[in-house]
Amino acid sequence: MIFAIETDTTIPIYTQLTQQIKQAILNGQANIGETLPSVRSLASDLGVNMHTVNKAYNILVDEGILRKSQQGYSIQFNETLREAPNFRTEVQEQFKSVLIDGLIHGITFAQFQEWSQEIAEELNLSENESFNSN
Repeated sequence: MIFAIETDTTIPIYTQLTQQIKQAILNGQANIGETLPSVRSLASDLGVNMHTVNKAYNILVDEGILRKSQQGYSIQFNETLREAPNFRTEVQEQFKSVLIDGLIHGITFAQFQEWSQEIAEELNLSENESFNSN
């Protein structure tokens, strides 16, 4: 897995890292059971603070995507957590918040639809596809 951190963006580095790990799982570049680089190693490779990588990893642990053990952090992707009703509600609320923010700043609903299609194509997703259908 190769990570690319953008420094000329307002998106926090830990957020970039969590999204890239999730995308790597979706794209099959990272597999369940695979151990991620150590916090120290990845921080050094990216030229960022260890606390930044640790924060990203811990967010993914809290989401049930990573598991922390003595060997480090590994991908577990907890299906039970993902299918929990509160997870779907939380994602829906996040989506609603993004829509509201975008609409207030002049982004049209049609633009959101176009972006959704572009992102789905970028992720090689077909309509109605989710991670467990890969």
